[in-house]
Amino acid sequence: MRITRSTKSIVAMCGLFAGSALASDTSTPQQASFFPIWGEQAKQKGYSLPKPYGFSINYLAMEQPLKINDISLTNVAIGGLPIPDGLVQVEGGTAMQESETLTLRADLWLFPFLNTYAILGGTKGSSVADVAIKLPFGQPIATKFELDFKGTTYGVGTTVVGGVGSWFAMADVNYTKTVLDILDGEIDTIVFSPRVGYRWDGKGQVWLGAMYQNVGQNFGGNIAELGIPLINEGRFEVDQSLEENWNGLLGGQVHISKNIDVLFELGVGKRSSVMASFGYRF
Repeated sequence: MRITRSTKSIVAMCGLFAGSALASDTSTPQQASFFPIWGEQAKQKGYSLPKPYGFSINYLAMEQPLKINDISLTNVAIGGLPIPDGLVQVEGGTAMQESETLTLRADLWLFPFLNTYAILGGTKGSSVADVAIKLPFGQPIATKFELDFKGTTYGVGTTVVGGVGSWFAMADVNYTKTVLDILDGEIDTIVFSPRVGYRWDGKGQVWLGAMYQNVGQNFGGNIAELGIPLINEGRFEVDQSLEENWNGLLGGQVHISKNIDVLFELGVGKRSSVMASFGYRF
């Protein structure tokens, strides 16, 4: 069974670390700005600071397994004959999801050590799970539960950065909400990403890290659009969660100029990902 519709990405990774968050020292006396607060004091102590404002375009491709906690069917009809709730059941274990996300991020260095940002973008992808449909009669019917999704994601986040010499550490946390265009419900995501790395002034940096995701996925729709054998009426509700909350990160960033940087990051583990970012600071 397959459903194709405007929905949302099951995974909201669009709040990932953008390349502009660790830009090289590009400030000049002619570019004096109120932000970051305490910026002048930090410069007087020898710290190099990025330009305060930035925009970046981020692309993320991801593949990960999901746990199907529950699939429930209500108001079911078979051949037009109503079936009491609970007599038709769906059993499934794990779904595999692939997705692509494109986002725009606007950020501000509020303090020399604290970056805040907002994100807006879109996601498309699909998930597939092997399930068994148990009817009141006959043997269970094995089929595939397939979702093609597409939707809009928005959110906010903050990044804390510190370091000694050329070594740095950072922690990013963000919250995003995804609006499902046709399916009922919304998806809320919290992402936490610590990283440590080494930077070369004016050239770029490399890092290792990890990412934690807490994703709530509850949505529903019309059974008729799923193409379930014999069942042509009713509603379905799906509750899914991540099979693995943590994955590893490996990335790097190159400063093309004083204003432009490019970032690339790999996610490894049960959840694998590739992320690229193009950033501009002013």
